[in-house]
Amino acid sequence: MNNERRNGVTVAEISGPVVRVRGAGGLFMNEMVLVGEENLVGEVIELQGDEAVLQVYEDTTGLLPGTEVYGQGLPLFVELGPGIVGRFFDGIQRPLSYM
Repeated sequence: MNNERRNGVTVAEISGPVVRVRGAGGLFMNEMVLVGEENLVGEVIELQGDEAVLQVYEDTTGLLPGTEVYGQGLPLFVELGPGIVGRFFDGIQRPLSYM
């Protein structure tokens, strides 16, 4: 993942996993984003002018307004292949341990 794309996007409001950001002119619908230094994974679910709404797929506890958001320039996706057979993953393809 590439968090080098700094586009001046910052968190304005947080409501659980839904985050409103400002400065989103360079983002596009369904784009994958990384939020803050923790690189919380999310995606753009709404665009209105210079603002966007993100769905963040990780715990947003402690996230504050002003936190930077990094657009990744590609949609959220998962890779399929033989390496995933017999394994368990969460919704953003991180391996889960079991047993």
